[in-house]
Amino acid sequence: MEDTKVKLITEDILSRSSAQPIYLTSIEINGGELFSNNFFKKSISPLIESRDLTFKRLIENIDSSYENLSSIGIFKDIKFSLVEDYSNVLPEIKNYNFKNDNVIKTKVKIDLLLKRLNVGELMIDLSNDIPLNVKLNYLNYNFNANNEILNILVNYNPYKPQYLFTKFELMKHLSSRWSFDMNFQNNKESLSYLNNKENIMGGSFGLNYTLSSTKMLIGLSMFKKKIESVAASDVYFKNSLFFNLDYNQLLFLNGKKNFPVKGFRVDLSNEISSIDNSNPFIDSKQDPELEKAAASNSNANPNLFNKLKLKSDFYYSVLNNHLTFNVSNEFGLIMNPNNLNIYPNDKFYIGGLNSANTISSINSIVKKHDTSFDNFFRINSFIYFKLPKSIHSLSNDQNPLRFYTNFIFNNFNDFNISSVGFGLRYFNDSANFNLGYYFNSVNSFNSFGSVNNGLQFNFSIGGSNKQ
Repeated sequence: MEDTKVKLITEDILSRSSAQPIYLTSIEINGGELFSNNFFKKSISPLIESRDLTFKRLIENIDSSYENLSSIGIFKDIKFSLVEDYSNVLPEIKNYNFKNDNVIKTKVKIDLLLKRLNVGELMIDLSNDIPLNVKLNYLNYNFNANNEILNILVNYNPYKPQYLFTKFELMKHLSSRWSFDMNFQNNKESLSYLNNKENIMGGSFGLNYTLSSTKMLIGLSMFKKKIESVAASDVYFKNSLFFNLDYNQLLFLNGKKNFPVKGFRVDLSNEISSIDNSNPFIDSKQDPELEKAAASNSNANPNLFNKLKLKSDFYYSVLNNHLTFNVSNEFGLIMNPNNLNIYPNDKFYIGGLNSANTISSINSIVKKHDTSFDNFFRINSFIYFKLPKSIHSLSNDQNPLRFYTNFIFNNFNDFNISSVGFGLRYFNDSANFNLGYYFNSVNSFNSFGSVNNGLQFNFSIGGSNKQ
């Protein structure tokens, strides 16, 4: 009994012989009134499927049911109780010899305490690269009373680079491990460093698999994209078969999980995509790059390319988490056997936090050039130092404040960008900031200019009714 993963209230059943047979008369659930019967048929199926069993087998079924319920992530507390049931009449059981065995009639009680099922989130973000970003997110964890998750997300940049992203997602649990994911997306953005605007409309559907620290998603996506440059515009359709794998073994400083202190994480994403622009429209004032891409892709057969991205994170802490080391490696590759002229927005590109700090300082120089690439490699390493309590009063284990040193190396196709910096970072779900100063160097980038040293600033503030 010591090995069970669930703390049980068992009255006097355990004080009696655990070798005696058990007959499960009923299952009583308290706190699950908002869920359908179908939800519990899936989540506690190990208990429902077997009634005539041994005590050891009953404990195993309870453990499995507990894992299923806890993996869903919507319960603050789950308690199982075993009580002897004197009200029910024992049916004839052919498995046991009643002359020798005294069958225990047992009822299982499950007490559930729910987290908030309807969650609203607002986050406002300010940084060097993006003057203002607003995120609105609504989550319903029990849509249709069957633990189907409804997610509505709006991500908006009102200033350059202008960006509006909306997403409607519905996830349906098929079992305790598998779920069906379907989403619709609408995206409008103006990317100065790619010198064009892009409108995207479409969606995806696929299967999710979750098992403890492993998450897997495989599915299909279909998008209609419209690219507008200064000189021309083009419409094309992109269909993809995608696969994502996330293996997470990170340990965190606190229950909020905002600061990892030990462990590793590996994230793999791969997509095989086809491009169809057999009916492109190009303005009379032609853009050579778009025209070249359209002509090449309409003639290619098959018009496929493969985009692969792999990221790994490693954390290790010493001196009671006063010193934390983080090394992140990221690799991206586009395999293009038919030499398609892939549109810049489907490639990897320079820019953004954790890419090449203060890279926005070269946007005015490179905006007339193609800064998108077929491959890249990045190393991003941090050393976090815990500050003495005599210096600050903001920091604690729930909201850590850390001084850091940072080194970033980026390789894009045939040139390198390196950044070395130091700064201060505050980890908090509702208000966090990152302030640092970086020194940069560039190799094989002479035709575009140089990257300036400078201040990197990021500040976020928001709120949520999430429990």
